Amino acid sequence: MCVEIVDAILAGSFAAWQSKTLTFSRCRVESKRGRIGSRVKHWQVLLAILVALSASTALADDFKTIHGKEYKNVTISRVEPDGIVLTSKSGISKVYFVELPKELQERFHYNPEEAATEAAAVQQAKKTITKCR
Repeated sequence: MCVEIVDAILAGSFAAWQSKTLTFSRCRVESKRGRIGSRVKHWQVLLAILVALSASTALADDFKTIHGKEYKNVTISRVEPDGIVLTSKSGISKVYFVELPKELQERFHYNPEEAATEAAAVQQAKKTITKCR
């Protein structure tokens, strides 16, 4: 029925469209609109909002290096093979895994061999760039 109404409107036939308007409520779009509210409970919406809010506060961490430097209320931007990039109110900083305690190294799956391979690749790329100049 909905297709017939749309066809009548596109064809410009007002009389055909007017005869179909009485049954427009049978259109699938119209009939689904009333069921959405009955499927979603208010407590489910509230639970989803609470989960989203708690996840955003759980992302902020405090870190302390083995040398005693503290990073408070920081968010981990990314994890690289040789360290983690932190974002805070004061800016962005990178903390190398060798500066972090063992438990933090394990938490972020630090692999010294992978870090050495990455450092060698970076050095090789720098040499190549300087030769090209």
